[in-house]
Amino acid sequence: MSQSLLSVHGGPSTKPRGTSLLETYENCLPNFDSLDEEQHLKFVKAIRLISDQFKISEIRFEDETSAQVQPMIDRLRQLYNQYLLKNTIVASAIFIAMAHIESYYIDDPGAKLVHNLTGLHIYSPIQWLERKENGGALDES
Repeated sequence: MSQSLLSVHGGPSTKPRGTSLLETYENCLPNFDSLDEEQHLKFVKAIRLISDQFKISEIRFEDETSAQVQPMIDRLRQLYNQYLLKNTIVASAIFIAMAHIESYYIDDPGAKLVHNLTGLHIYSPIQWLERKENGGALDES
């Protein structure tokens, strides 16, 4: 991970929010080739736990405004800052969730791309299959 991960929301930026979110996303992912199996599972598990804990779903975003989800984004930002120096893999997972939510409410091509890319981590086909096999609905409420 690069230094830009450390400055997720550092100071004022002249770049559009979607562009800076995309740049941070590109720099926040761990190098998956260098992760061992345990680290990779920790990353996936952290994303799943965060998604479940914060009830992240597209349906929820459609029903809530940016102002309504701002406390969730703020809490995720606090968690991110707490884990950043302790565990960069977990910090990356927290950033994925935070960026996924925040990017939904930004009308910018960079933000739309971030939303789609982070959705690949949050709404993985494996999770959809597990829910279907367990008799759960594919949509989350």
